Amino acid sequence: MTTDILAKSKIFKSSRGELPRYKQTVQVLKNYIRESDIKPNSKLPPLRELIKSLNLSNTTVNRALEHLEREGIIERQHGRGLFVVDRIKTGELAIVVQPQLLSPTASPYYSLACNALSSMINVNCPLMDLRVHVGKPAESEAEFADTLDLANPEVITRLRGVFTFHPLFDQGRKLEEHGVPVVLMRKKACAPDECMVAFDDSDSGLQYLRPLIQGNCKSIAVLGMASVDSSLSAHWHVPMLEAIRQHDLQTKPEWMPITPNVPHITAKTGYDQFMQLWKLPQKPDGIVVTDDVACRGILQACLQLGVDLPNDVQLVSHSNKGVEFPYHKPLTRLEFDPQEQVKHALELIVDMLGNKTITEKHVLVPGKLISGNTTKS
Repeated sequence: MTTDILAKSKIFKSSRGELPRYKQTVQVLKNYIRESDIKPNSKLPPLRELIKSLNLSNTTVNRALEHLEREGIIERQHGRGLFVVDRIKTGELAIVVQPQLLSPTASPYYSLACNALSSMINVNCPLMDLRVHVGKPAESEAEFADTLDLANPEVITRLRGVFTFHPLFDQGRKLEEHGVPVVLMRKKACAPDECMVAFDDSDSGLQYLRPLIQGNCKSIAVLGMASVDSSLSAHWHVPMLEAIRQHDLQTKPEWMPITPNVPHITAKTGYDQFMQLWKLPQKPDGIVVTDDVACRGILQACLQLGVDLPNDVQLVSHSNKGVEFPYHKPLTRLEFDPQEQVKHALELIVDMLGNKTITEKHVLVPGKLISGNTTKS
C-alpha cells in the first residue's frame, strides 16, 4: 500500500488562524483513505510507516489516530494493526425532529418521512441502530437545538450520520468536527458545503395555479398559512402573491390570511380560515391550500356549509404522498413524495460514510401535480 499521498502532504506548524497539527493530520489521513480508495476492513500502513511518511512526531500521529478512532473511521485491532471501519455497518443513525411534529394533529409528513427512513435503513443498513432524537419543546429552532444530546461524548462516538428536519446550529458544527455527516431534510437557508435534500417548491406558485387557470378561475384565495416561524409566511405568501399577479388574477389581503402565534398548523387552522373566507361578501372562485393538514379542516368546513367543490369554488392543495383526505371526491393536489426524499438523503449519508466525494450537496425533489375532481380542468 503506497503512502505517496502522505509523503506529499504538507502539515504546517500551528499558528494563529491555522488548525493544530494533529487536526491537520486528521484531514490528511482522511484524504489518504479516500484518495487511495481504501476499502472498509482494509489495513492501514503500520504506525512507524505513517510517522515516517508524514515526518511528524509519534505524539501528533497518535493523537490524530485517536481522533479518527473516536469518529469511527478507523479501529485498532490488538496485535493486528490499524483498520478502516465499515461505517455503513456499525454505529447509530439519528433522526432529529421536534416532538410536537410527531403528534396526531401535526403534518403527517414528519411521521411519513421518519417511517420511510426507518424502513430504508433496515433494508440498506440492517446492522445500524436508528434513534429518533426529539429533544424538548422550544419556542425557536435554536433553542430546540440546544436541548439535543447529539454532542454528548457517549452519543457522538456512536453516531454515523444525522437526518434532521431542523438546523442544528452549534450542535451541527460539533458533529462536523467529529466527522458525522448531517443531511437537512427541508429547504432552508443552507451553506453551500452543507447537505440538504428538500422538496422543490421553487415553481410551486405556478404549479398550484395552473389547474385553476385552466378551470377559468379569475380570483384566488390562499389558505393554510400561519406564522409558525418568522420565515414561513414569507415562504408561501410572497411567491404565491407574485404568481397571482403575473397571471393577472385577482386576490385580496383578506383572501390570504395568516393565522398568528400557533405552534404548528392544524386542521382547525384551515377550518377557521375557510369559515372566515366564506363569510365575506365577495368570494374567490379558486383556492390554493398550502398545507395538507389545514386542507382537512377546509374540507370539513366545506361539508358543514354545503360548499360544492368544484362548482361553488375550485380547490388545489399541497399534499404529501400517502396522506388521505376526508372527502368524497379525489383532490387536485401538488403531491410530494417523502419516500423519494429520504431515498436521496440516505444515499448521501451512505456515500459520505463511504468517503465518496459528494458533487451535489443540495438535492431538490420535485412535486407532481395530480388531477382530481376539485377543479374543472
